[in-house]
Amino acid sequence: DWKNVLGFALSQSGDYKESIAVHQDNLEEMLQELDPDSSRVQTVRSNLATALMGDSKFEEAVELMELLLETRRRTLGETDEDTLSTMGNLATIYLDLKQFDRSRELAQSYHEQVKLLHGDTPHPDIPQSLQKLANLADKDGDPERAVTIAREAIDAWIRLYDEDHLQVALVKNELAGYLSNCGRRAESIEVAEEALPVLQKHNPA
Repeated sequence: DWKNVLGFALSQSGDYKESIAVHQDNLEEMLQELDPDSSRVQTVRSNLATALMGDSKFEEAVELMELLLETRRRTLGETDEDTLSTMGNLATIYLDLKQFDRSRELAQSYHEQVKLLHGDTPHPDIPQSLQKLANLADKDGDPERAVTIAREAIDAWIRLYDEDHLQVALVKNELAGYLSNCGRRAESIEVAEEALPVLQKHNPA
């Protein structure tokens, strides 16, 4: 619908307050006519949460995202792509807010559900979920665990692509940071040097 498109465009342009107003008005109208669990309502809630995050209204955004996750789990199932996307995004939000317990719970569930969905088939969601867990471990004060998980993520990316792929280099760069946080400076430099040529190739500046 046009209001959702307008609200999304306003958010993309950085006009979060106006975007919030448009999405809230749209949501109020929709809830008078549609089932609260309908996909259209869920889409507007998701876009409203994004605008709220952009406007630094984190508590309201988290409350809305939790409602969205509960609804998608109930109506779409744990392994639906929209459910997983919401779960992963919410884990990242909680991490940014330094609410590590809830972030860990969601990130671990996200990883488990992604593995359940894709099985032994290589898929980008698997290393991406591992990267979330590694980042969480590092910010939660356990860089050694972050190192272990990041290495798993690298192996998962290599199974998808090859060792010279940009995604592999990006995670190696993250791994170098985790190693540095562990005080393993020589290893950190070695890994960073492995990643550098690929990163320079994709970003010559």
